[in-house]
Amino acid sequence: MGLKHQSVSDPSLGENHAAGTPILRIEQAEHARFGTIAYELRRLWTLHYIMARSGYIELRRHHEQVLRLPIGTSNSRLLAAKDRPDLTLMIYSAGTQMILNVVLTMQHLCHEIERGMDCQLQESGTSGRIKEAFKLAGLDAILAEPGYSAFQEILERRDAIEHPKRGNVSSSHPRDWDCVPLSWLLTDRAPKAFESWHEWFLRAVDQWRLHPVNAPKLLTLTVERGKKSTRQAKKPPA
Repeated sequence: MGLKHQSVSDPSLGENHAAGTPILRIEQAEHARFGTIAYELRRLWTLHYIMARSGYIELRRHHEQVLRLPIGTSNSRLLAAKDRPDLTLMIYSAGTQMILNVVLTMQHLCHEIERGMDCQLQESGTSGRIKEAFKLAGLDAILAEPGYSAFQEILERRDAIEHPKRGNVSSSHPRDWDCVPLSWLLTDRAPKAFESWHEWFLRAVDQWRLHPVNAPKLLTLTVERGKKSTRQAKKPPA
């Protein structure tokens, strides 16, 4: 249970605003030491998108580092735990960041569609939610494109990361070795899957933004102005 908000009305803080003045939607967190922290509500899919893209960029950079490794007598490059820098860790970290945030980007976009269409999605699985949400928004035709298939490839690796088992943690199978997320991340298929998804995703977002529910609306808000926290706040360092 979080700390309860402590606030009072202070009329001296209230200001008159002209019609059409931009506003910020904020929520508050209560830090036991720092006091009240107000933050602007964000479209969370945009934050996950930025994190996914950051992971992709780092993954591509680490691939270039792998390319510079020497080729051994076995005609292969070796990544060992004792190596410094530890490229295995760096690739797994960047790749996991990319994979998880691609999926979370899609989940939060579905939530935005759900709220925008004023409905409640019935599906619980990621693929089911996407299909249901996109159909409601009239975007279902885009699901037949290659970018969505690339997303499914990424989703399979997300499932393997979250649900480790014998066949997806290690595998020497001549064909199914890529069921292991780290093996997949070490290949060109990982960045290519992201690039295909990325191009598809941007077009999906563009189509969603054109939906009539996203057209500008005239709203009249009833708010209590001049609210301030009464919780003691720790001063910033000098």
